[in-house]
Amino acid sequence: MTTSGKMTTCSRCGQSNPAWYAACEKCGAQLTLAKSDFSLNREAGLNKPRASQAKEMSVMAHVLCGWPLILVLIGGLIGGALGAAAYAINTAIYKSKMPAVFKLVLNLGVGFSAIAVWLLFAYLISK
Repeated sequence: MTTSGKMTTCSRCGQSNPAWYAACEKCGAQLTLAKSDFSLNREAGLNKPRASQAKEMSVMAHVLCGWPLILVLIGGLIGGALGAAAYAINTAIYKSKMPAVFKLVLNLGVGFSAIAVWLLFAYLISK
């Protein structure tokens, strides 16, 4: 394997591949990176944590993020969809690095926004 710039040459077939590729595009041979090439992984965005390394959420955090799911009880399919979307947004907010006060305010804002959208749908349907 030869590395030049941001390209790696496969030792089996001679194909030039981007240095952050794990296997040759042409023959599928495994490419190895020199120690200096690991900075290329950072540039390519490949050093993201795996799901098992992601921040774990407590049961209380799931309860706080999932309160908009009460829309399922009164809103049926539309309410459930809006509640699930609000839950997904709230979990992303919870896993962020912002202060806890902002997380709580955004959590409430997202939940009440889901309720407002559900009320709008209810009004439009009943019209």
